[in-house]
Amino acid sequence: MPPVPAVPLVRREIWSLERVTTWDPYTLAYARAIGEMRTRAFPADQSSYRYQAAMHGTDNVNDLGPDGVWNGCQHASWFFLPWHRMYILWFERIVRRIVLAQGGPADWALPYWNWQTNRALPPAFRQANLPASAGGGPNPLFIRDRVAVNAGTAMLAAVVNSSAASATIPFVGGPAGAFGFGGGVIGRPSHFGAGLTGRLESQPHNNVHRTIGSFMATAASPLDPIFWLHHAQVDRLWGIWLRLGGGRANPTDARWLTQRFTFYNADLQRVTQTPGEVVSTALLGYRYDDDPPPAAIPLTAFAPQQAAAALKATEELLVVSDEPEELGASGPLDLGRDVTSAPIELVAQPVNNLGLLTAPNTAPSSVALIVEGITLDDPGAPTYEVYLNIPYVGDGGHHDSPHFVGFLEFFGADHDHGDHEGNGQGTKRAFDITSLVHQLQQQGTWDPARVEVSFVPAHLFEDQQTGRSLAPAAMERDPGVHVKAVRILTE
Repeated sequence: MPPVPAVPLVRREIWSLERVTTWDPYTLAYARAIGEMRTRAFPADQSSYRYQAAMHGTDNVNDLGPDGVWNGCQHASWFFLPWHRMYILWFERIVRRIVLAQGGPADWALPYWNWQTNRALPPAFRQANLPASAGGGPNPLFIRDRVAVNAGTAMLAAVVNSSAASATIPFVGGPAGAFGFGGGVIGRPSHFGAGLTGRLESQPHNNVHRTIGSFMATAASPLDPIFWLHHAQVDRLWGIWLRLGGGRANPTDARWLTQRFTFYNADLQRVTQTPGEVVSTALLGYRYDDDPPPAAIPLTAFAPQQAAAALKATEELLVVSDEPEELGASGPLDLGRDVTSAPIELVAQPVNNLGLLTAPNTAPSSVALIVEGITLDDPGAPTYEVYLNIPYVGDGGHHDSPHFVGFLEFFGADHDHGDHEGNGQGTKRAFDITSLVHQLQQQGTWDPARVEVSFVPAHLFEDQQTGRSLAPAAMERDPGVHVKAVRILTE
């Protein structure tokens, strides 16, 4: 464990730091430290910037590096949140050591980017050069290939919306394991792979990655310095979710609490941590600038071991069966430059009656839309909007429509065989359509015999003058997105 400061370091929101000037002392210190890390020997120096990024992912999923710790990020896994908390913690300690050596702020901590409040890329990350007052020269925070966001174009609110994740109660659970807040593969580590993601990981985490583009759209995303601020925001949302209460809690399963992961500290010493050791940011020596006082934080937010019996009982009630019933499935389809629709015939008499969705005083069924066996000819394939039974989709952009299911994004598809096993199963995505089906039933427009799922290239940005969504960029050729099947499941 790193030494814990006597007073917790405060992670500040990057836009609040840059409110007065683009190059505030904390942002400038971060840029200069990244510049220093880029000069360090790779791969000999574990504190070099490329080495730190490779611990998350590289272009070659099978390259574990000289020390066996590359390509170790946890995705589509219940370790997604704790692994990334550890990862950015040790990175922050390395950067902080450099900041202090360079005479930067004594209380420097990694900023976070609250993309829900400020949906444009922070200004310092859009500048090609450092300010003259800092000596000028290339800006280490600038990545030239992030075309849209470098222009200051804001992401749409729908892209960064985390309301579905926040409303989720169990950490793991749901049809095919997809609808827990932080879930995914349970019981073992998973480096991307063909498994399903938890809700926060899928939306907005993955969607923000793909929308920013360039390095951020790949497993090598930490090569973009905005990665660390993006993940600090995801880490912050984990704490906010816990404080909402109502049964929200971290797992108490020993398989989650005791799984060990390896990192390097600022002294280049090999260290290990477990999820059970990182459930409290306060005990790790940092807090976010809008965190409540410690007395206002519920016990389950930082010490689930001390409430294990009660939490385990809650967990057992919330985690549902792993045997969902299939209502129908499409055949294979290819997603292209325009609308692609998949008709699905539904079984006549499902065992788990969907009528329960509209029956009073009954626990509703869960209904999931699963897109499985996704393979890409080009890892830069666009994000798609997904609609269910929409009468007319046009060119998309109907994010407020009751037919809008969500975004189909392909973050991590370049590592889709996962766990270094080379299974080649393709990527899988899941959407909770329970409330959508409920609305259609209430309106009398639900057809129990057939549904149609539509995919259309996504609107991801908004016009800076009008606030309206911008149409997606025209594609010169078909993106080569292949889907094995679209399935409707229920429990």
